[in-house]
Amino acid sequence: MNTRPSDPVWRPPIPPFLTEVLGENGGTSMLGEAMARRFGVFPLRGAGTHGSSKAVVVPPLPPVEALVFSRACFGATPSDVALFRDLGPDPRARIQAWVDWQLEPDAIDDGVFETHVAQSGFETLDKSLGELWNEHLREQEDLDYRFLPIVETQHATMLRAIYSRRQLTEVLADFWHNHFNVHGYHFFAGPVFVHYDRDVIRGHSLGNFRAFLEAMTASPAMLFNLDNVLSSADGPNENFARELLELHTLGEDNYYGAIPAGDVPTDDDGIPMGYTDEDVREMARCLTGWSLDENTGEFLYRWYWHDNGPKKILGLTLPAYQAPLEDVRQVLDLLARHPNVARFVCTK
Repeated sequence: MNTRPSDPVWRPPIPPFLTEVLGENGGTSMLGEAMARRFGVFPLRGAGTHGSSKAVVVPPLPPVEALVFSRACFGATPSDVALFRDLGPDPRARIQAWVDWQLEPDAIDDGVFETHVAQSGFETLDKSLGELWNEHLREQEDLDYRFLPIVETQHATMLRAIYSRRQLTEVLADFWHNHFNVHGYHFFAGPVFVHYDRDVIRGHSLGNFRAFLEAMTASPAMLFNLDNVLSSADGPNENFARELLELHTLGEDNYYGAIPAGDVPTDDDGIPMGYTDEDVREMARCLTGWSLDENTGEFLYRWYWHDNGPKKILGLTLPAYQAPLEDVRQVLDLLARHPNVARFVCTK
């Protein structure tokens, strides 16, 4: 339900931790206005805005712990709130201490959640990729058993959201699952979804983005989901290439359509600001041969399927006959340090 007042001059309240920068009434300095815009709040100039003399309605701000537990958690228990309030003398110190604590999840006792998992009788959560592949995917005619890994991943995710004390980890896992999205009930991705959740998403959500990109790109769930398993020089798959640029890295706002790649504006370092259809086609050529071992489900580079011709993508020239995997890895290096990739991911 929308609880925002219908009054057109209503503006979001100013968080207390910004008042020292903005001033008690929002401030009118350039710094105050810049900070207000940055954090999505608006300086209050006197009694009204937009030329109106009508008083601005400023509803009271909830306690800072309510903001933390609604944005960085899946909710809070009374003991969570009490712990948070004991973390420091003021809201800023408490937030910093809480985030530092959550960013070391292995050091957090998660016994309550682990007890619930142990009592749930899950069969697949600890299976290796090879076990998932051979027991649930290959020639598995029982659909309930075939999709047991995705079903158990869903149930375990719900238990984590309810019982785990590693709440920031759970919010980040949810974020990255949406960002690097795979359809869990895909006929071939579903049976190996435990691996995707455990080893790709959770294995990299607090790590290095460049390593995350390659793990995602080489994962069986994503290779199936975006149809790259059979991609070859004779039939390159543009689906994965487009999603890699549009959804995973640069974003739709940095798509320049069908114009020549050389016409894309560049930044001060000469790096193209975005990508074109031409870049998508070149990315598809880079990804040819990125496939799977049909006996184990492990990533397999089929060099004899790879398009070994020269390529140019996002201003990067890739010579012919590079070493195995180098075409994709050099593009991922470029994307991982691209300013607009950082903006796209961070503003989500």
